[in-house]
Order: sequence, then C-alpha cells, then structure tokens
Amino acid sequence: MDISQRGPVLLVDDQEMNLQVEKEILESFGITVILASGGQEALDILQREVA
Repeated sequence: MDISQRGPVLLVDDQEMNLQVEKEILESFGITVILASGGQEALDILQREVA
C-alpha cells in the first residue's frame, strides 16, 4: 500500500525544530503534512478541514 495516497497527516508538536524535522521525514515518503504547534491549533485545523 502506498501511504502517500491516503491523504494528509496532521502533525502536532510544540517544538518548532521537531516539527520541521518530522515534516521533512514524512515528505520524503511523499506524504502531505499539515503542521500544528499545539492541541488547540490542531483542533481548529480539524474543524476547518472536516467542516
């Protein structure tokens, strides 16, 4: 199964450096990444994307 065909991944981390490293790793596998720097931001993104 090609995981890059399954849709974007919401990546949540409060450490900016971690977000960037994790994003680069996931993107190297062809995965689209949406970043959030905390729980509330992640919930806001989910509400926007699902609604």
